[in-house]
Order: sequence, then C-alpha cells, then structure tokens
Amino acid sequence: MSGADDGEVRNSFATAEAAGVRARANTTNQSCGQVIQKATYNLVMRTQVGFLLDAFQTLLSFCACFTYVAATYMEAEGPLPRGLLSVEYFFAAMFVMDYLLHLFISDNRMVYVFSTEAMVDLFAILPVFTLESDATIGFLRVFRVFRVVRILRGYRMFTSTDSSEAGVSRQIAILVFIVCSFIFVASGLVHSLEAIFPGSFYRPDTEHCIWQRYRDDLSIPMPLDCRLEFFSTVYFVLITATTVGFGDIYPNDDVSRALVLLILLPLFYVLPREISKLTELLDKQSKYTRRFLGSVNGHIVVCGNDITFAAARGFLMEFYHNDHGEQKMKVVFLCPNNPNSELGSLLLDPMFDDKVQYITGSPLVSMHLNKARPHDASAVFVLTSQFSEHDMTTDATAILIVKAIKSTVPWVTVYCQLVNPLNKMHSSWAEWDHLVCIEELKMGILAKSCLCPGFSTLIANLITSSSDYDVATLDHVDKMWVEEYLSGYGQEVYSLEMSSAFVGKLFCVAANVCFCEFGLCLFAVETRRDARPRKTATPRAEDGEEELGEVPTRILINPKDYTIRSGDRGFFIADDHEKAATVTTWNGMFINAPSSMMQVTPADKRTFLRLNAGHGPFLRDAKLRISGQATGGGGGGGDGGVG
Repeated sequence: MSGADDGEVRNSFATAEAAGVRARANTTNQSCGQVIQKATYNLVMRTQVGFLLDAFQTLLSFCACFTYVAATYMEAEGPLPRGLLSVEYFFAAMFVMDYLLHLFISDNRMVYVFSTEAMVDLFAILPVFTLESDATIGFLRVFRVFRVVRILRGYRMFTSTDSSEAGVSRQIAILVFIVCSFIFVASGLVHSLEAIFPGSFYRPDTEHCIWQRYRDDLSIPMPLDCRLEFFSTVYFVLITATTVGFGDIYPNDDVSRALVLLILLPLFYVLPREISKLTELLDKQSKYTRRFLGSVNGHIVVCGNDITFAAARGFLMEFYHNDHGEQKMKVVFLCPNNPNSELGSLLLDPMFDDKVQYITGSPLVSMHLNKARPHDASAVFVLTSQFSEHDMTTDATAILIVKAIKSTVPWVTVYCQLVNPLNKMHSSWAEWDHLVCIEELKMGILAKSCLCPGFSTLIANLITSSSDYDVATLDHVDKMWVEEYLSGYGQEVYSLEMSSAFVGKLFCVAANVCFCEFGLCLFAVETRRDARPRKTATPRAEDGEEELGEVPTRILINPKDYTIRSGDRGFFIADDHEKAATVTTWNGMFINAPSSMMQVTPADKRTFLRLNAGHGPFLRDAKLRISGQATGGGGGGGDGGVG
C-alpha cells in the first residue's frame, strides 16, 4: 500500500471518529434535554405543583375577565389608565410563560401549537399588544373575550377519588362554565360590534339619550350616554337566548343579525349535549351514594356493618316518637350494603322521608365516613347485629368503627353496641363514650327477674316509648286491668335539669312535690362528683361513692335525704317529655295543696327510722325537718347540706 493510500485511510478514520464524537455529543445533549423535559412534565402534570399552577392560571383568567369588563367602561371615556394597562401586560406575561411552559413539555410541539388550548392562549395574549395602538389591527381586541375559556384548565381541580361523584361534579362544572362563558363571550362580541359599528343594535330611548335621532343618520357621532354598555349587552344576550329575540334590544342590521345567529346556533347544539351527559351520569349514580349536605337542626350518624330493617325501624320509631316532643334533628345511616326492599320502604315512609338519609359506604373508609359529616354530628351510634352467628367478628368490626371515628373526630360522643361482654376490655383502646352490651344487659335483666318477677317487663316499658292504645273495644273485665296496665306502660324515663326552686330541698321533699304537683316520679339524681351524702350515710355507701367520685358526675338512686344542689339533673318517670319538662321551669309556687308530711303511717315511720340510720331518737327531728321543707321553710337546710 502506498503512502498516499495510507494517508487517505488515516483521514477517513479521523473523519469517522470526529463524526462519532459529534454524534455522541448531540446524543448527550439530546438526552439531557429529554431528561429535563420529562422531569418538568412530571412536575407540572403529576404533582401538587401542577395543581397550584392550574389554580393560579384560573385565578388570573378570572381577574383578566373582570379587567376586560372594567376596560369596556373606561375605553368609552378615553385612553385606558396606565395602571390598567400595566395589569393587562402582567396578565399577558403570565399567559406567555404558561404557554411556553406547556409548549416545552409537549411531546409534539407542532401539534400543541395548533391545539385548542394553545389557540385560546394566543387569543388571550395577542390582543393585549393592541391596547395602545390605533392601527388597523385594533380589531384584535375583540379576542380578549376568549380569555374566559382559559378557565377550562381548572377542570382538573374538580377531580375526586370517587369516580361517580367526580363525573357528576365535573359535568356540572362544565355545564355551568359553558353557560357563563357563553354569556361572557357573546356579550363581549356584541359590545365590540357596537363599539366598531355604532347603532348596530336597537334599544329604547331613555331620558339621557333619544336614540331615534341617530338611527336615520349613523354618521353623526353618538354621545357617551347612548353607547351600549357591557351590562346592557349581558341583558341582551340573556333575553335573546331565553325568549329567542323578544326583547327591547334587538339587531338593527344584517351584520348584527348574523352575529346573533353565530352566537345562538352553537349554544343550541352544545347545551343539550352537555345536559344529556349530566342526565346520563345522574341516572347511573345511586341515590344512596350522595353525601349528606348538613342540617340547620343538627344530625346524628348511625353506622354499622349490617343495619337490619328491625334495628333501623326500632331506632327511628324511638328517636322520632311523639313522647320526646318535636324532633327536627336528622338521622344519617352509613352502611356498606344497599338497603333491602323492607328498609328501602321504611326510608320512603312519610314519617321519615325528609328526616332520614341512607348512605352506602364503609365507616372504616374516611372518604365514605366524611359523606355523613361526623365532624358536626351531635352523636354517632355504632350498632351491631343482635342475631349474628359470629358475635366476635361482629364486635371486632364495631370496635374498629369506633376507633376510626374517634381517630377522625375525637370530640364527637360515640355510643357503641356490642354483643359479647368479653369485648368490653377494649374500652381504653377504642375510646367509646357509652357502651351497651346486649348479652350482658339481657342476662342481667333475666337474673333480676328471677328475684323480682315482672322486673324485665317494668324495665322494657320504661326504656321504650309507646303510643296510645284504644281500649274502647275491650269488654268491661279486660278494660279495667288493661287501663291500669297502660297507665304505667305509656310512661318513660326522662333526664332533665331541675329548676332553682328545688335547690336546698331534700330529695324526698322534691319527690313529693314532683308527684303531687306534676304527676312525676323522681327516683334518681345526677350530681357532680364533689357532692357528698350526709354523714348519716352508712360506711358501705360511702365506700361506693368514693369509687364513683372518680368520674365527673354520678347518679344517686333514691339518695335518702340528699339535698338538691344547683345544676343537679333528675330522673323522672313521666308520660312524655313535655310533661317532664315542667320541673325545669317550676317557680316554687304550689298549684295543688301539698300532702302533709306529718301524717305518716307506721310504714312511713319505719322509713324515717331507716333514713336516720336506725336511731329512733332522731325520728322527731327528721319529721320536723321534712315538714319544714314541705311548707317552704328553711329549717332543714343546715342538716341537709352537702359536704
């Protein structure tokens, strides 16, 4: 091989090597650009930064629309103020930055340039540079009205993790946006046409402008008072769209008529299509997936893994019973399963239709739980199935529900219902406020019934509200005992704060007053923990009260000669809540003559002996003290004080 050939070969290798180096450099530069582009795309489209940018651009679009409306009024009076122009340039700069950002992260930039989003951005940017120009391109200012379409980028803010709700909410937002943008764009086009060609739209005369003077000869300059303002164009668009042109403002020439047709025809196509989509989405959405919107009268939440018809009916009948007065508070059921036919019929009952809402969802899912608005609920009830074969599983679900609620809204009072008493040991972990153990309560009542026949019936009647029973159809023999039984069957237990007139009176005196004056049976008092019985109490009672003193309040059942204190709540057996509420407003005046406490029977004497710890010599003092309380005297105040 000759030297010339060797030189050519070496030159070829050098050229190829240089080309490879340049190719590798270009590849490196290209790969770096792609990495930056991909990272920017992920930042804008898949993170919270993109959401904030969309929200910021949507806010700018709203502000730009308001600025445009303000400019329409200022343009009629002369050049725009420098401050308003600066604001317009700021909006344009922000729109340009957003345009360039999306152009950079797009995979196909040529496709993006001719996309709808990019064209809308250009329509919003270009007219700004004609605001200070009187050149022939000034007509581009009319395109400023299309900046309202930029609000379309805010649709992603309406998304939700719940697909059904997201679809309906998004479609409603689209429908509202279409109507508002149509009104804004149409009004802007009409106003711009009137500004370029004055007299294009006929309007009635006013005291400031007799428009007929300028109708025949449009070459005469029209004064400012006769100009069509933006608000008037909004009125024209609304009247034209709703009455198909039967308004006091209407087109005056062929150009204005063509513009009105250009505005209305797309609306008649787009609006029915979007309404049809919304109707289709609403038909697919179950009425039991809608969130509770709240109530001015408050509400409670009843949830559980399986709420049966019997449980729901029993709860609603008791909660809305007439004996409790008019109840305006609403009840929201939250259950994972859709209601069966029986429960569905119960929810449609006229008695509960406007007061009860059923939501399908699990209380263990925060999104479903928030639909019931537990944060502003008066209380939450967690029910369990009493007839479940797997009581441990049922109780475990209820305990988890209580824990989920307390972790979300710890300030709400939670009432929990369990089946197996062994699960009470989870109290410190679940943190329920009140617990009812079905099995334990049932066995306890049955055990007491063995010692005291009829005890279960008495308790069942007192804790269950009952309606009036018609005894007119019964014969004379049955009617007598049925009426006697119903007089007690129709009474329930109510807890109410006692009026200040009872303060300082002995419990037995207060019970006597309640029975003689109001027909109520006072059998217990709820008092603060610092309340102490009299020193005549037995050591056994004192020990029990020391244990109860650890809680904020305690309930004293038939507390001997306890003296009523301010703020004490009494437990009454009464026919209804209205009758029991009379003790809260009693002013101390007697309507019926109180029974004399001095007229006692031998049985009463034994009661007095027990009140005085079996000390007979104190019988006379006790009788005098009780008598003084009954007649309104204060002789027993010192002895009946609270330690």
